[in-house]
Amino acid sequence: MTTKNIPLNKLDLWKGNVRKTKGADTSLAELAASIASIGLINPLTVIKGKNGRFDVIAGGRRLKALQILAKTKKVKADHDVACNIEDEENAIEVSLAENAIREDMHPADQFDAFKKLADSGLPAADIAAKFGSTEAHVSKLLKLANVAPVIIKAYRDGEINLEIVMAFAVTDDQAEQLKVWKAGSKHRYSGDVRRALTEKEITAGDRRVRVVGLKAYEKAGGKTRADLFTEGEDGIFLLDANLLNDLFNKKLESTVAKVTAEGWKWVELREKFEHGKFRQLEEEYKPLPAKEQKKLDELQKQTDALDDSEEDDAWDKQREIEDKIDAILETREPIVTEKTLAMSGAVVYVDYNGKVQIERALVRPEDEKKQKAKSKTETGKAEDEPSGLSAKLVENLTQHRTAALAAELMKDAKVGLASVAYALAADVFFNRPAETCINISNRTHSLSSVEGSPAEVAISAQEKSWKKVLPSEPEKLWRWCLGQPTETLIELLTACAALSVDAVVKKRSYMDGNTSMAHADLLAEALNLDMTRWFTPTAENYFNHVSKAQIVDDLQQINELAGNPASVGKGALLDANKTSKAECAAFAERKAKDSDWLPELLRSPNTSTKLKKAA
Repeated sequence: MTTKNIPLNKLDLWKGNVRKTKGADTSLAELAASIASIGLINPLTVIKGKNGRFDVIAGGRRLKALQILAKTKKVKADHDVACNIEDEENAIEVSLAENAIREDMHPADQFDAFKKLADSGLPAADIAAKFGSTEAHVSKLLKLANVAPVIIKAYRDGEINLEIVMAFAVTDDQAEQLKVWKAGSKHRYSGDVRRALTEKEITAGDRRVRVVGLKAYEKAGGKTRADLFTEGEDGIFLLDANLLNDLFNKKLESTVAKVTAEGWKWVELREKFEHGKFRQLEEEYKPLPAKEQKKLDELQKQTDALDDSEEDDAWDKQREIEDKIDAILETREPIVTEKTLAMSGAVVYVDYNGKVQIERALVRPEDEKKQKAKSKTETGKAEDEPSGLSAKLVENLTQHRTAALAAELMKDAKVGLASVAYALAADVFFNRPAETCINISNRTHSLSSVEGSPAEVAISAQEKSWKKVLPSEPEKLWRWCLGQPTETLIELLTACAALSVDAVVKKRSYMDGNTSMAHADLLAEALNLDMTRWFTPTAENYFNHVSKAQIVDDLQQINELAGNPASVGKGALLDANKTSKAECAAFAERKAKDSDWLPELLRSPNTSTKLKKAA
């Protein structure tokens, strides 16, 4: 008997197989996944057929699994398959032994066998040559053999699958493996395991790596290690965080220098940007030319006249006019005044996709405090504080709500399917886009200001999980979808709906009214959204951005929710007239921490009812 590699498309099932009665094989998909992950453990046994082809007399299930992988483009049609070539006269005996006597070796037995060979001093390349395999295949098996014995035993006993064992193999530290194993239940997911074992590590997908470049990091002497079971940038880990940070900072020094030259009061380089730490000044523009301003005024009159129109196409006409208005506004030339440069600065940072971004006209809390003190000294009174919430704060708060809606919707397939059906059916059957916060056609909004929040982290984890499941190329998506069970397609639709949620209220829609907010409220009701799980008001993300009078009102409501409606401003809790804005905000943050209170924009109907009763 000789062993050689034979192209997959030259292998056929032998018609003389002794097993004639065949039941449904429900584990072929699992076998195919195993072969795709760690390769073919046992070679096929073949005899020579006609016209240069070969008949498989032992290993029919493995052949079918390989054919599934070829059909789904996971291996090439002519993929080399390790085969033992048997004499034709022995075919019946081999087939009988395969089906009646021989029991397939469990993959874990193969792990152990290869480990013993490696422990005896045999290199992986020699083991591969000895068994007609590849060195990469042997390296994967040796990696799996290093998983803690208690986890391997659970795999042998059928408590977990091979995918979970591969997730534990992301680290060689068995103590860490056992820590995660003991912390979880027996019904764990591979993604959860891998995240728990690598949460403190830097992958090649990190925004800093995308700016620096993996090759530049390695050229500078940076070391990496690879997860043999994860393809792409998520499977490469960088081991020198200090070197990466040095290279990252040097890469951005030129950008910082250019922004500094613009004349800002200060310029900072940050790993990421947190909107809540600054107040951003409204952008200023040069006046439009008289002709353009006249055209803008006329268009505004036209769209105002359509507000109360009952014509069937009024909505479409209004959208067309608004597009023209936006086009004119986009032609305005922005300006930066000397006053703006003197009181604000800029932050240079890198977004999630690894692109360098610049946020300008940012006012730090300490500068705002100094400015008000200076104003009070010069005029004898502090500048008037704005009442209510600014458009920027409204946008930031509703970004938190949008992220929370998306995170909750990810978990509810029924509401997700209803959301997609509603968004599409309104357009298809009523010839009118639905007033919905589900932007199902495309994800056009950004949640940059809530990056790192619990809801945004949950969304990103789900998005990454789906990207690993879906084909790498859009051209393959249709066939992939056709091959999925209904349950998977419903889950995918739900994920699409969740990632398309846009309930952010931007400045213009805040001023003119926002039709999608009504549907956002209905969606929140269907999901039983509790924003206290996703957002806690702090000085940084809320109280620093409202007036002192608003803080006092908010504190009154916090007390009412706690069943203590005592007046806030009479000394018992806070004397606003003798306390600075920053101290008021810090005090309010401490009080809100132990309360279920939220800004009105984020409240559920239940919270609003409680406040009304208390009032």
